[in-house]
Parts: sequence; structure tokens; C-alpha cells
Amino acid sequence: MTLVGLFMTMTEIEVLILAGASPSSVAVTLEVLATANRLAVGRAGGPPFWAWTSGSGAEAWSAVLDVAAPAERPDLVIVPGLALTTAEAIEGRLRDPDMRAAASRLALARDAGIEVATSCSGAFLLGQAGLLAGRRATTSWWLAPLLARMHPDVELVMDELIVRDGGVTTAGAAMAQMDLMLSLVARLAGASLAARCSRYLLMDERRSQSRYMALSYLAAAD
Repeated sequence: MTLVGLFMTMTEIEVLILAGASPSSVAVTLEVLATANRLAVGRAGGPPFWAWTSGSGAEAWSAVLDVAAPAERPDLVIVPGLALTTAEAIEGRLRDPDMRAAASRLALARDAGIEVATSCSGAFLLGQAGLLAGRRATTSWWLAPLLARMHPDVELVMDELIVRDGGVTTAGAAMAQMDLMLSLVARLAGASLAARCSRYLLMDERRSQSRYMALSYLAAAD
């Protein structure tokens, strides 16, 4: 999908859509990227900004996307949140061949210095790829006990909606993909453009998921 926008330099973004990805998370990712570019071009024009899709679930979006050929080395890989809400679903899905291939892809991206971002249970894929080891991270609040058990070397920060540590950014539950995308636009293209996207898409800024948590659940979760 070719997008044009006003960025300091051309940014190559890969949207890694996997089978079973949250439809809303995928849609929000693409909508924010497209909106950021429309607003930037409408205001001043600028250099090209590219995005493309890949992964086992990308074919489902082929009817509505003009998929561009990927660059050899993207600047950023975005993994839309995965629609996995239980330990059984997550552990089973991580064993699938396409998820193992995606984990290898992300590990190579990390080794090449490429930034990676995800939300919700996408954090478990990053954990499997070794991207979260020794890092601060977050995920859907009700999955925090599971992530801590599977990856005890991760410093979970559950009161924050978005956590960036080095070249890895994680966000809370599926709708936190909106907040994640705005934060990426702000960092890549400036706070002003991110604020305009927020106004056009009626997206309010949120910084914490603590007010959504059921603390009694977290205290009892094994």
C-alpha cells in the first residue's frame, strides 16, 4: 500500500499481519497511517512514506489494499494485536509454523536494528522472538500474569498504556493499538501531525490502562 506523507525522511514500514490478528487492530493500524499521510500531504506535500503488509493473514486484506513490494530493510515492523485472550490459545498459537516464522523474522529485524511495535497478545510473539528479554514491556492487563510466567526476564509495566524500551514498543489491549499508532506518528512525523490525526479520528489521548484493570483478578490469577 503506497502512502505519501510529510516526514523528515522516508520511512519504510512493514505491517506484519498474521492469521487471527484482531481485525480492529489491523484496521486501526492502516487507518492511522493513511490519515497521517492524507493530512500531511494536504497541508504541505512531502517525500514518500511507504507501508506494506506481510504475514499469513495479509491475504485476507488483499481485496482492499494495494500492497507494495517490500523494501530490503524496513525502518519499523508493526505487528497488529493478535485476537488471543487465553493461555491455551496463546500457547497453542505460538507453536504454529507461521508464528514460528514470524518470530524468526522479528529476531532478524532486531539483529538488524529495526524497530518493532505491537499491542495486546502480540507481546507474546515478541517474547518468543527474544525481543523482550531484559526489557520493560506491557500487554493486555489480564494477560500480565501469563506473560510474567512465560518470560520472567521481562520487566512488566502494567500501569502504562505504551512502553518503549530501546527499539521495542508494546501497548495494552487491542484498542491500545490506536494509542500505539498515534505515538509512532508523533515520534516519526511530529506531535503536531499526531494531534491532527487524533482530532480527525476522534481519538482521545490515554496514558494508562490502570483504570480498566480488575485488580482482584490480577491478585488471584495463577
